[in-house]
Amino acid sequence: MKWLMWSLLLNTVWVQDAPIDTYGTHIVRPGETLEAITEQYLGHAQLWRENWKLNPQVSNPHLLRVGQKLKVIIARIMPDPQAEIVEVKRKVERQRPPEPWEKATIGDALKQRDGLKTHERAYSELLFEDGTRLKINEQSLVYLQLSERNALGVRRESIEIKSGQADLASIQKTNRNSQIEIIMGEVESKPEVDGTGQLLSRARVGAGGQAEVMVFAGKSSVSSAGSQVEVPRGMGTVVEQGAPPAPPERLLPAPKLEVPAKNAQFTYSNPAFSWQAVPGAARYRVEVFRDPAAREPVQIAGEVPTSAWDSGSLVPGPLYWRVIAQSETGLDGYASRLQSFSVNDPRPDLAPPVVVAIREGLGRSESDQWFMAPNGTIRLAAHDDVSGVARIEYRWDEGKWLVYKKPLSLPAGTGPWDLQFRAIDQAKKVSEPVQLHIEAWTEAPPPPKLQR
Repeated sequence: MKWLMWSLLLNTVWVQDAPIDTYGTHIVRPGETLEAITEQYLGHAQLWRENWKLNPQVSNPHLLRVGQKLKVIIARIMPDPQAEIVEVKRKVERQRPPEPWEKATIGDALKQRDGLKTHERAYSELLFEDGTRLKINEQSLVYLQLSERNALGVRRESIEIKSGQADLASIQKTNRNSQIEIIMGEVESKPEVDGTGQLLSRARVGAGGQAEVMVFAGKSSVSSAGSQVEVPRGMGTVVEQGAPPAPPERLLPAPKLEVPAKNAQFTYSNPAFSWQAVPGAARYRVEVFRDPAAREPVQIAGEVPTSAWDSGSLVPGPLYWRVIAQSETGLDGYASRLQSFSVNDPRPDLAPPVVVAIREGLGRSESDQWFMAPNGTIRLAAHDDVSGVARIEYRWDEGKWLVYKKPLSLPAGTGPWDLQFRAIDQAKKVSEPVQLHIEAWTEAPPPPKLQR
């Protein structure tokens, strides 16, 4: 899996509250079996083995004696399931209506109709009894609308996303005992594990109120306006409120990261970022974290139009970054793997390099106009005291920019020539081009002085 959300799936053992049973006596009538008696009281014949355990005198549960007295469960109350808050970063609040919002802390339990709200650069995570995790991203509002369990222990959760987005992740052999639905306005998504036993989906309410569903592992059915589409692994759909779901589209692949390279070290706090463009991408989302589990965001930039990004000043220390490509419809693609780098100095590199030209050989200089002998050369030098110089570039007469490697000779011909040069530092700051007008120097050299 390229999606690092799997790192959040920790081994957690839940102790499920025992059901509250009411017992009674049943007198067997002709033709009755233990399965039929169990279904009569509990509505589920599958629980007949529990009644058999209450009656050790019964050797064959399918052959009962008429008039026989049996101890049976006549009613069962299942405790409502709840979700535990297992992660809280920065400002996260919870609400138990009609109570006001209050600070959320790790270990709090969310029950039916409880809400959870995250603020800027904050996130929280819920753990359900079957090990499923719901990561609630920044600036999101989520409610646990329905949380119930029937007599068979089958759990049903209904999660409403009012705003923002949430990621649902699960690894389990079967989903028979767990039914989760995500509500976004009039749109309903029912994610499930697939044949691999994996589930990783993202649900989001867009800026215009539309519902966006992305399935990175597992599958999901999405319903709206009386229509339903099946969204398999690697696909997604956008649904306008009150309209049928759009046909599923393929999610974009993960971008390949370039700069900062893995384990790169920077002596300034504002490194430039770049990655390979993804065909079909309309924009990108860049995320920088303090930790390799992507739980502590440092900088998040959405709506990046190109495959390059200026980070601004980052905090010093070890950092990790990744990029997500977004399609024209707004769906997220797969995220790149987190890549590590370090910022070793809090100072940003704000100024471009200083670049100068030095004439070597016969001639004379008058500000930006030079006169040079045909065999003269020009040496270029640059300095940047924060990030350092990456390269110097030059061009003759508005031609193509070339990388400077050795002193320049005058081009062929009699001139005049126009030379432009500039420098780029490691933070990709570019100096303003300097222009020189150069003419051939034809004056004879002065006669040597006589020695006395």
